[in-house]
Formats: sequence, C-alpha cells, structure tokens
Amino acid sequence: LQLEGPWDAFTYPWYQWDRWPDVPKSSFTVDVLIELTPQKKPMGLVGCTFTNDKDGARGWLFYWEQGDVVFELATPLGKAQARIKNAPLRKRIALTARYDQKQITLFLDGVRVASVDAAMGPITLNGRTPFAIGGWWQGDRTYGFRGQVNA
Repeated sequence: LQLEGPWDAFTYPWYQWDRWPDVPKSSFTVDVLIELTPQKKPMGLVGCTFTNDKDGARGWLFYWEQGDVVFELATPLGKAQARIKNAPLRKRIALTARYDQKQITLFLDGVRVASVDAAMGPITLNGRTPFAIGGWWQGDRTYGFRGQVNA
C-alpha cells in the first residue's frame, strides 16, 4: 500500500464481531516491509489498534516513532513493549514482531535485535477495534503512515 498520511490507511471493519474469534490473541508473528517518509509524529504500521478506554489498554500495535520501531500489546495483566532504537532509514526495511505469551521479539532485516520478557497470556481485544495497516486511531487523533507498507 502506498499511503500519504493521517487518514490514509487500510482497515478491516470492527463491526464484523463474528470474525474476532479468528484473530490471533496468543502467539503470532507479524512481518512488514516498509519504505517510509520520516515525520515527527508516530506512524502506525499494522495492528489491532492499541487503545486506552474506560476498561484500560486493549489490542496490539506495531508502529514507527521518531526513528524507533515499537511493538506494544495489552493483556489482562497489563501492557508490554519492545523497541528497536534508531532503526536505520533505508530504501526498504523488513520488520518482524513475534509474541508467544512469554516474550516479544523484534527482528530487523531477519536479524533479532530486541526482545523483552512478556509472560502475560492472551491479548485483550474488545471487538470494536479494527485491524489496520498503515495507521491507528486514539479517539479523534490519527497516526497514519506516510510511505509504502507491505504486511
């Protein structure tokens, strides 16, 4: 997808709640290949949007933030985050995030570069959050990706 910013993202609608049991919540791997146009505000890559609502944090999110690549998730036990600091700006960057209920592991161009212990169980989803490629929303704020993303 070639994306141009704030509201330009691909989403799978949240209103199809009957499909939510099929969304992985325990163990999964996410691969993205990106070409980006750097900007100051965070940009969503892919995720079941990480939001804070009256019941707390929900979902998971893979995003770019001021040169860092971040993967966050929320479970009933709290939040966990892994980060690649100062990811290189190149024509193409291959990123992978893996969660197995024990650890979050991040890979850059196939090389393991970060991991954190995250023995937290299944991810919390609320059935209202869309699966998104190239952006995420928190209330009325949007964090759209600017560049090309393949997920």
